[in-house]
Amino acid sequence: VQEQGGLITKDDLGRWRVRPGMARMTRSVLLGDDHAATTRMLRIGSIVVALLLTVLVWAGAAATGRADTWLLALALVTGTALVTSGVIGWRRRPGSRIGPLLVVAGLLFLANGLQVTPWPVPFTLGIVVGESFLNVLGLALLTFPAGRTSTRLESVLAVVIVGLILPGWVLPSLFSDPFDTCPSCPRNLVLLADVPTVLDALALVATIGGVVAAAGFVVVLSGKWRSA
Repeated sequence: VQEQGGLITKDDLGRWRVRPGMARMTRSVLLGDDHAATTRMLRIGSIVVALLLTVLVWAGAAATGRADTWLLALALVTGTALVTSGVIGWRRRPGSRIGPLLVVAGLLFLANGLQVTPWPVPFTLGIVVGESFLNVLGLALLTFPAGRTSTRLESVLAVVIVGLILPGWVLPSLFSDPFDTCPSCPRNLVLLADVPTVLDALALVATIGGVVAAAGFVVVLSGKWRSA
């Protein structure tokens, strides 16, 4: 053990002691280093996942021919741009959650493209994810620039926006058979039953929730605009 800057001292009996309060400070510094390392790995992992999704979507589209090449390229560029901008914002402003939200939105955008692949697992993932990236982008817009809600109304709207992912995208994938509209598509692995009435009910819930969220959005954004 070495004495560094008086943080560790010897007592009258020659035993090493950590100065009062320094143990907690040292622990905080170590935890901060661990958090920074974890965040760095998450950013790197996000880029890797985005690249893998891009390659998978492009290869799947080439195998099926179900997507226009230029539109697909534009979509992939958009998704990777969202992830990249999110990673940059995450690195420059680690205290804001907007960066991570943009990363999640970009990854969901790319995952939605998996519906053009001929393989059941990625195809099913694309169906489950759907266009839920819109919900995440809405959440980022609602909580900009800190990425956190600041009022009770914003908190309620955030819950509604995230909650709409279930009736809007996830639950319909359990009751919709893609074979009805796409005979050449692979099997939906999470399909429980093809029940149009359930889909109609979920669509109604999602529509009502969407109208409520849109109205709340207008109120919140107009308030922010007036106070800017």
